[in-house]
Amino acid sequence: MEYFDRAVKIRLAQGETAANQLALLYLCIGRVHTLRKDFDQALRMFSQAENLFVRTLGAEKHYMAQ
Repeated sequence: MEYFDRAVKIRLAQGETAANQLALLYLCIGRVHTLRKDFDQALRMFSQAENLFVRTLGAEKHYMAQ
């Protein structure tokens, strides 16, 4: 998780150009929380990923975050 946290900070600093990569990071972090059975946090991460995908790719592409 330490490396994911570092990667999130890097992507956030890159701004909008890294939004898709940030969304993918959120998916990976959500997967870690799922494996740890921390389902509330996993859902938050998946929701953030979906919101980024919808914003950057459009509503018809939101399935990528599922």
